[in-house]
Amino acid sequence: KNLRGLIRSYCALSPRLRDRLDLVIAGGAGWGGIDVYSLIKKTGLESHIRVINAPDENILQQLYADCSFLVLPSFYEGFGLPIVEAMQHGKPVIASNTSSMPEIVGKAGALIDPSQPKSLADALAQLVENKTIYEALAGNAKLQARKFTWQKTAADMLKLFKEAL
Repeated sequence: KNLRGLIRSYCALSPRLRDRLDLVIAGGAGWGGIDVYSLIKKTGLESHIRVINAPDENILQQLYADCSFLVLPSFYEGFGLPIVEAMQHGKPVIASNTSSMPEIVGKAGALIDPSQPKSLADALAQLVENKTIYEALAGNAKLQARKFTWQKTAADMLKLFKEAL
């Protein structure tokens, strides 16, 4: 999930920006063998970085509703369901320019190089500081999310099966 890169990028922000933007990390405990709590402690920014381990569906939906935007700097995602879920809430996304993510994000987010923490730090700063860009991406979010519904996925799969037969 590139949590090390995410935390490094967040730390690279100016104190002024960090005061405007807390980092909330939500997800399962399997984070690629990384001890995220130790990483956070080493930054000295425990008051700005929070971990919500294995949020249930209600908490997850509240996080999407309350966040400014979603950041998914993974090196690889098979699909990237959190991207669609955030966009359904009208939230812009910062995601990696790898695997399936550019197609899913479309014009509802910024794409970054996950191997370059500066790329992510610049995107974070841009979404916090540039209201015009933020609003343009947020305005595209729900429209982009509609391209990825369960009904459309099922219909596409059915079409593929029929073609294969």
